[in-house]
Amino acid sequence: MIDSEPWYKSTEVAALNDFGMPITIEEMEEFTGLTLPVWLKTVNERYEKSVTVGEFLECYRPEMEKHVREDIQMFDDAPEYLAGLEGAPSILVTSSMKWYVDIIMERFSEIAKAVKGVVCEADVKIGKPDAEPYLKAAQILGVDPKRALVIEDAPNGVKSGIAAGSHVVGLDRYRKGNVRMAHRVVHSLAELSDNPVSLSPATLP
Repeated sequence: MIDSEPWYKSTEVAALNDFGMPITIEEMEEFTGLTLPVWLKTVNERYEKSVTVGEFLECYRPEMEKHVREDIQMFDDAPEYLAGLEGAPSILVTSSMKWYVDIIMERFSEIAKAVKGVVCEADVKIGKPDAEPYLKAAQILGVDPKRALVIEDAPNGVKSGIAAGSHVVGLDRYRKGNVRMAHRVVHSLAELSDNPVSLSPATLP
């Protein structure tokens, strides 16, 4: 929904570099969709550091909050897609932390009005690529996860949706090919706008 990746990736890398970990934006790609505690543990091990989540956030959060409030924008195709949901049972499933989600929902009212709730990092014990986030979302909505449509733009998110038994559409805006394991791949939400929440039997796995 929002074009946040360039901002959070560069801010994460800057914070990690400040802690003496010379990781690059390209290296951070593998962690897209994972929760902060999970990927920070891996990065610490890789660089033989012991930075805590609290220490990282003290460095990262002020700068990222500024970007969320001032710089990040919605993708051009998102408002039309959200409007097309027309009250359908939908939920935002993200690995982001609650403070980040709260700011996003406050700033982008189109998202807040279109979805019935949010499942974020604070709501699960095991994040993506585990099935738990999408199973929890289906439970909240009261739907069978096997009849749910998951739209994901990160490999770990695609794996999570598949593990939950859902039909997964991979959104590959930049044609990276990293969500090709999804049941279907599109390059914009406009490709789904004619029928944002339904799938014909022929398209189901």
